[in-house]
Amino acid sequence: MNKLLITLAKFLYKSTRYNSIKKYVNRYLNDNTYKPKLYLDYVMIFLVIISIILLIYNSTVHFERDFEYIEDLILQIFIIEYVLRLWVYNNTHEIILNHYNKSLFTKKRINYFFLFKDIIWKKVEYMKSPLAMIDLLAILPNFRAFRFLRIFLIFRLFKIFRYTKSIKEFLSVLEEKKFELFALFVLFGFVILISSVAMYIFEVRHNNNVNNFFDAVYWSYVTIASLGYGDISPTSSEGRVVTLFLILAGIAFMSFATSIITSAFSEKLIEIKEDKLKNKVEKFEENNIITAYNLVGIRLYHEFRNIGKHAVIICKSYEESQEAASQNIIAIYGDPSNQNFLQSIGINRNAKRVLAISEQEIENLNTILTVRSLNPDIEIISLVNSFPSLKKFQLAGVSKTLYPHYIFSKMVTMYIQSPKIFQVVKKVMFGNSDIFIDEVLVKKNKFLLSKKISEIDFKKFKILIFGVVKSNGKFIFKPSKDFQFEIDDKIIIFGNIISLSFFSK
Repeated sequence: MNKLLITLAKFLYKSTRYNSIKKYVNRYLNDNTYKPKLYLDYVMIFLVIISIILLIYNSTVHFERDFEYIEDLILQIFIIEYVLRLWVYNNTHEIILNHYNKSLFTKKRINYFFLFKDIIWKKVEYMKSPLAMIDLLAILPNFRAFRFLRIFLIFRLFKIFRYTKSIKEFLSVLEEKKFELFALFVLFGFVILISSVAMYIFEVRHNNNVNNFFDAVYWSYVTIASLGYGDISPTSSEGRVVTLFLILAGIAFMSFATSIITSAFSEKLIEIKEDKLKNKVEKFEENNIITAYNLVGIRLYHEFRNIGKHAVIICKSYEESQEAASQNIIAIYGDPSNQNFLQSIGINRNAKRVLAISEQEIENLNTILTVRSLNPDIEIISLVNSFPSLKKFQLAGVSKTLYPHYIFSKMVTMYIQSPKIFQVVKKVMFGNSDIFIDEVLVKKNKFLLSKKISEIDFKKFKILIFGVVKSNGKFIFKPSKDFQFEIDDKIIIFGNIISLSFFSK
């Protein structure tokens, strides 16, 4: 048996077909980003509604045989779904191989008691989850041995929660706050018990409505919930004093419970909004990720939008993302150096480039290292405050570095030495004149390919050639008339917008 079990576990571990099928089934059942799962959810919601309609119909009218077949078919689908969810929850063969490897290391035989305990406990871990329990209660009452659980067929309505993402997310709030809610529930039960005992002792001989301990428990529950039906009221002075304290306790409990749930829902609402925004960003084509919400980041975002490119800003706090949203800026709260966060916004799928523009060099460096580890081919542009740091950024894998302080000092120097030239450069750079700078890529079907500069009438196009960037990155300033264009050369030209667009066609 030992050999057969280990052989089967190794086979399943190595089987590409088995693992691909399991992964495929898991995506259908649990991957909310997988579009076919959405269609499956709609089908399951339809089946749940049909089964409830049949349940109501069966309560008043005897089933026809055709309806019984439909009910049996729906039940079988629910059972298959439950078994498949139980199957994909974990890999049993990995547990077996783990015990086998431990036995090899310790040179002892496998302890089958602990092995099967781990296997069963892992499956029970899934079966104990709220949604799995709802699934089970929706199935069991249809079996003859469990007919007494017929009332639990109503739990099929709760199965809709599984297929509705928003409801599922809100239900998870209760699970996240289970410790606080459990502590409050224990305290609530303790107060109910104390007040019930006191009510029973003080009222059982003097109040005709309190005949047993359950009546006292009922009164305590109704009173602490501030419902006050009036069917049971204390007649003794002691009982009325207990009532006063119980009403105050009820107000306190309601306040605590409301604050716990409200704060949890507020946190979850923020999370849901961020997830929706991430899904939106993930659908962008050639997205540009800006890693800081500051003046440079905001300006870059608007520049990208002006040229028809997608961009998103990563904010350090939720407050920053809300401020950005108020300005119609797509911004997400997160850490640009966190791998999971970057993957959630498509760093290795649709991201075109990352612009690390934080004022802190260490933050930019951490971002570059993380991004490069996830996507070796993505373009990374980063701000660098000092030349000594350049080597570190190059080793981290930056594509291009910019020196804002150095550029600023050069611009100031130019303005002091040659104010007229400065004005010309400023107008060209910021579009305050009719003259623009553009680059043209020499392609296979371009009329520039294999042509010399002397063979092209640049005056006809009313443009001026400034230089050529070769495919290896070498820049040639004002190339000679005998210079011949090659494929992938980039021509840097000056001209007005009409001339540039006509020449670039």
